[in-house]
Formats: sequence, structure tokens, C-alpha cells
Amino acid sequence: SDGSTMRIWNTTTKQNVRSVSISAGINDVAWSPDGMYVGAIDDDDQLLVYYSSNISELFTISVDVGSGDQPNELEYSPDGTMIAVVIGRSGNSGTNGEVQIYHSSNGTEIASFNPGSADRFYSVDWSPDSSRIVIGGREDIWVYDTSTWTQNATRNTNRGSISAIAWSPDGNSIAVCEAW
Repeated sequence: SDGSTMRIWNTTTKQNVRSVSISAGINDVAWSPDGMYVGAIDDDDQLLVYYSSNISELFTISVDVGSGDQPNELEYSPDGTMIAVVIGRSGNSGTNGEVQIYHSSNGTEIASFNPGSADRFYSVDWSPDSSRIVIGGREDIWVYDTSTWTQNATRNTNRGSISAIAWSPDGNSIAVCEAW
């Protein structure tokens, strides 16, 4: 993405092959595992999902949780059925953060929750089999079971905001990037 334009580039020809203007700044983009869709979250608190072949809209939904929030990351589940969006408070006041899970085919909400009643969530990733999700916040990570949407682990890193988080391909480890 480039500000408020999402672009798809051909890596061989280095040419922009498709693009779409979005009314607000784009915070993150993600491909569906099959490559058929590309999603974006923006500063207008929207999740926008497009067909990647022609950049026509599949759906747009609000991910707004209140005053002073900001969607920070979205991630498709490896099985392609769900999209996770993590939202954090953008300043020193406003609403608590939230994790939202949507059906990837139509944008209907599956679940929403607030791990640890925290106010900021920055990163998210799915286990390789889509059975668990890990969320990175401000010094904390949470692991949830996706069949019940219940927490099954939490860790405090005491090292700063979790700006990126990733499951290992075998699902046995989680890599964490901490920043201040």
C-alpha cells in the first residue's frame, strides 16, 4: 500500500498491475491463502476485502470499537475461512482494544474479545492448522483456542509492545518482536 492506495505489483515485470484508492490511510494488507482475495484495514476503522484478480470489492465492514481506536493488523487464517483484526487505542485516552474475527467470505462477525482487558493490540497470527490464534499487545501475548474462543495461555514479556508475532511452521514455537 502507499498511503491511501493499495497496489498489486508484478514482481517479474516490476509493474503495478492493479490498484484501488481507499478514502483513509491504510494500516495493513494481507492476502488470503489461496491468493483470490486481498484485505486491508484503514484509518476509517474499516476492513475492506477485494477480489485480487480485478480489485472489485467483496465486502467492507466497520471494525470501529469506539473513540480513539486504531486497527493495527489483519491476518487470514491458514485455512482461509477467517480474518482476524487487532485494534488498539491510538492515544492516551479512548476505548480499550479488541480482537475481532470475521468470516472471510462475507464479513460476518464470528467472535470479538478483549484479552486481559488490555487497551492496545498490535499484532496477530494463526497457528498453521488454524486451531489457535496468538495476539500481541503491550508487553503481553495471549493464545486463544479457535474452536471455543477461550484463552489457553498468556505470557508477559516485560520488554515493550509486541509489534510483530509469528507461529513457527510446525506450530510448536512463537516468535515475538518487541519494541518500545
